Amino acid sequence: MMANCRLRMANCFRREALCVAAGAAALGVGLIPGCITKPQNPSATQPATALDPATTQPSYWLNQPAAAQVQGRDYERVLEACRQTARGYLFTLDRVDYRAGEITTAPQVSKQWFEPWRPDTGTAYQIFANSLGAIRRTLSFEVARNPDETYTITPKVLVEREVILERRVTDVSQYRLAFSGPGTKIQPREAVTLDPETYPDVPIKYWYPTSRDTEMERQVAARLRRALEKSQAIASGGGGTGSIVETGTASAPLQPDGVISGLGPDGTLYINVGAGEKVVPGMTFEIYDGRATLPTLAAYAEHNPGSKGWVEVVSVGNGSSTCKVVKPDGNTPPRAGDQIFNFIFARGRENHFSVAGDMSLAGRDTLTALITRWNGMVDPLVGPRTDYLILGSPPKEDAARRAYETARGQAEQLKVPIVSEDRFNLLIRYYNPWQR
Repeated sequence: MMANCRLRMANCFRREALCVAAGAAALGVGLIPGCITKPQNPSATQPATALDPATTQPSYWLNQPAAAQVQGRDYERVLEACRQTARGYLFTLDRVDYRAGEITTAPQVSKQWFEPWRPDTGTAYQIFANSLGAIRRTLSFEVARNPDETYTITPKVLVEREVILERRVTDVSQYRLAFSGPGTKIQPREAVTLDPETYPDVPIKYWYPTSRDTEMERQVAARLRRALEKSQAIASGGGGTGSIVETGTASAPLQPDGVISGLGPDGTLYINVGAGEKVVPGMTFEIYDGRATLPTLAAYAEHNPGSKGWVEVVSVGNGSSTCKVVKPDGNTPPRAGDQIFNFIFARGRENHFSVAGDMSLAGRDTLTALITRWNGMVDPLVGPRTDYLILGSPPKEDAARRAYETARGQAEQLKVPIVSEDRFNLLIRYYNPWQR
């Protein structure tokens, strides 16, 4: 009986030993793949913080493949749609290069969680990241011309993060400055000097690029595509029709184009615009008192409050022109400091006009030639850049009549002021254009 008991105990110990051995073997098999068998990333030769210096440059991220692209057909509409899209995202335009086809905005601190009204930033995760650190974005558009005369627009959103170098306290004086109250004046620092042999001086605060916001780029592309489709629909005659509105919604006062700089002999006077501003002989300017407010386009008449008559340019210099009085108006003669106004001419920029319908007083070619000569631009179609539509009488031919109605509908849709031929001649004080 004692022998049987010993045999049973031996069998139990043998089974427990076998179980322990099997468990140890299984544990060893599981740990072997995770064991470090050789040095991993030794710090002496490859620091854990080693980064590719190229990733710290904006060009590295901007050269990455596009996340979304949009196709357009008209270059002017493409650029205008890009500008409108950038403004829709509350960005400020920084540079518009028509020749290179590039539009860039000024950097803008990105949307945070308590700014739900802002449309920028792609995802909810990015919004919370913006709230935890100083992150800004820059929106840019690259427009490339295709062989089939169309254009490819690529929106890009560069993400940058702000870095503030830590302030190292190495002596008692720096300790007192760092932890003293606001009454102690801390000396300003523009840069911090690191190891001169390995690092140049870097500013205390700077921005470095981290990525591209591809989700926001897709959103920008979708909005840009809708803007182009809407512009194309308007250009194709999608704007409605209605009664002719002579002056549209132009209710703001007209703006002067310069001043009288001095008086000359024999009734001549000098104005402060010349060849540099593309003034040419034969141009007419209306004279207003220096303190007068010019009338609105809707209220403009043959005799306007504050008007002293109108003059004609007889000779042009580099920065000034000589004029003669053609028709005086009012009891006060012109004097230095009075304002001058020309409806076509705009100092520092070009007014855009579109012409539609039959002209009774002068032909279309004569009218467009006058606009071009007086430093205006003639748009073949009414678009977002058009400042005024000069509308003649409706043509009799069907094709011309449809173009006439399309131009009028576009102007009403875009709220472009519509000016009749008679009012246009009154505005420029020039009643016989073909005789010049």
